[in-house]
Amino acid sequence: EEEEDIIEAGSHQQKKTNRYIVLMDPLDGSSNIDVNVPVGTIFSVVRRASEVNHKPKIDDYLQKGRNIMAAGYVLYGSSTMLVMSTGNGVHGFTLDPSIGTLYLTHPHMRFPDSRKNACYSINE
Repeated sequence: EEEEDIIEAGSHQQKKTNRYIVLMDPLDGSSNIDVNVPVGTIFSVVRRASEVNHKPKIDDYLQKGRNIMAAGYVLYGSSTMLVMSTGNGVHGFTLDPSIGTLYLTHPHMRFPDSRKNACYSINE
């Protein structure tokens, strides 16, 4: 569902004491579920700008990109994959649903050299 305002999760006490803010947004619309196209979530993690033990302020959420401590996306489909970076490379993890564990399956992910491999994307 599309929301214009910030939706906070967690208890009142948790919101006051957490040192980090996790920001999330749907990667694609829920209309893709009916046609079996993967859907996902993008996220970023920033350190709170305001003091702990107070309710987070709007400036905690609206920080500059250079303040991001971690970011990535999760794709949900026939397999669930987490791709993320903490600033030292991009790594992909695949969920083993039988035990609920993410395994590093794609370490140090990189785009192919565009001079050698053409990449085309079409989305209608």
